[in-house]
Amino acid sequence: MKTELENKLVKKYPEFFEYLKTHKGPLMPMVFGFEHGDGWFNLLDKLMGDIISYHNQLPEDKKWKLSLLQVKEKYGGLRFYLAGADDYIWDLINNAEEESYNVCEICGSKENIGHTQVWIKTVCKPCFDDGKTNMNIWKSKEEKNDGEDY
Repeated sequence: MKTELENKLVKKYPEFFEYLKTHKGPLMPMVFGFEHGDGWFNLLDKLMGDIISYHNQLPEDKKWKLSLLQVKEKYGGLRFYLAGADDYIWDLINNAEEESYNVCEICGSKENIGHTQVWIKTVCKPCFDDGKTNMNIWKSKEEKNDGEDY
């Protein structure tokens, strides 16, 4: 994800990035930043906002330090690794990860979604046709064969 978008999330949700209080240098969330395309920005913004909203409503003795460890794409879906969470937050994370399979990782569209083959990436047909991936095979979700994993 572009540094500009990463920095928006870091500034909006500092609770996830406590280490930045003592960090010297440019803002860089986690070790490798957000390892996915810009299209999932809104999905992450909503997820992080929902987590903070829920966490802020907890009594002080039930709160814990939120520590975001890694955010990346894996097998065409979002992965959001957070140290310390309860079942409700894990449900929020699981729902966002599931939703990512229906959102173009490149542009954020929810229309005409499919997946590239070999290196699996969730992308819309227009982004694929515009050459925004380095893959040469794309299948719509409707073309998925029985037993085929993305």
